[in-house]
Amino acid sequence: MDVVSVSCQQFNVNDSTYAVLEKFYKNGDKVKRNDIVLMLDSSKAALDIESEGEGFFYTNVNVGEHVKVGQVLYIVTKEELTGQATIDSYFAAKQETGTSGEGDSAKIITKSAKKLMALHQLKESNFSEDVITEEVINKYLDTEKRSASLILEPANVKGIKRIALIGAGKGLVQVLDIIFNLPDYIPVHVYDDTPEKQGISVFNIPVKGKVDLDAIADDYRNGQFDLVVNTVSVSIEFRKKVFSTLSAAGVPFANLVHPAAYVGFNNSMGQGNVIFAHVSIGPCTQIGNDNFISARCNIEHHNILGNHCTFGPGVMTSGSVTIGDEVKFGTGVFIEPKLIIGSKSIIASGSIVTRNIDAAVLAYPHGSKLAFKNLTN
Repeated sequence: MDVVSVSCQQFNVNDSTYAVLEKFYKNGDKVKRNDIVLMLDSSKAALDIESEGEGFFYTNVNVGEHVKVGQVLYIVTKEELTGQATIDSYFAAKQETGTSGEGDSAKIITKSAKKLMALHQLKESNFSEDVITEEVINKYLDTEKRSASLILEPANVKGIKRIALIGAGKGLVQVLDIIFNLPDYIPVHVYDDTPEKQGISVFNIPVKGKVDLDAIADDYRNGQFDLVVNTVSVSIEFRKKVFSTLSAAGVPFANLVHPAAYVGFNNSMGQGNVIFAHVSIGPCTQIGNDNFISARCNIEHHNILGNHCTFGPGVMTSGSVTIGDEVKFGTGVFIEPKLIIGSKSIIASGSIVTRNIDAAVLAYPHGSKLAFKNLTN
């Protein structure tokens, strides 16, 4: 029987699992190629999963479940399947495994990871992980090349602010790109919870220890750094906890603005905001605390931004837009003027927002219009 099997790919380098937000078809329903059959929640935005075949749709994942990279999401068959045992047997047979030719390994290797392994002549035996993703390979390459990293010496120069950084992942690299372009800041150490990163250096910046917020506050009081920056963007909950706890302990957060960004006049800004290259902030805009604004966003005039929001690249707001707290924006979002985006909402990539969005709502493109899902249910 002809069977199309589709596994969960690594859509963002920081993600190894994705939550199932929506199932649009039941087992046994007929689907056509490019029909949207599932919706997954990534660290950046909601993702539409399209059918890669035409026929009868079957899945063994449920709404609210977290699926791993490499796990089979659904199958499409030319003939209708009968009986749950038959359906289960197809999923067991179609589960994606590594195919590098190293015996009977059961390692799961994503497509992007296979390309990187071939490019750098790596083998499965180089990795202890059961699921090999692009992030796993980049971490391995970073470890191998650490000796050639940029050398940074701690500074004790009047006027230079010493920065402590929370998180040693991809966000750290993005934030360092800002710091290295600013003359008055120097990174002195990193805090990260990853066990294998303890005691090493990243770009010759030592990983001092885990993200123990009490210990970080003690380090500040003991004069080990002047300002702190949270480089983690994938979890708004984590960002909020770090900011709230350390701020209450008297630890100041830096506002980092890339020199290639534009910030207009008569603006106000709290603490802990990270603004990347080619972002434009229009005049008379109010920005709260702890926002992470990716490259090429355009926040127009008289906007109000709350706290702990994350913006993917290319988010465009018109004038007089009000955004609540803890809102997650995907990539390439357009917002009409004078609209209100409620707190704790998710605006998926590619959305064109022409109406107010209530609090705790997922807004995502569905056909030519936006669809909405209440996140509190």
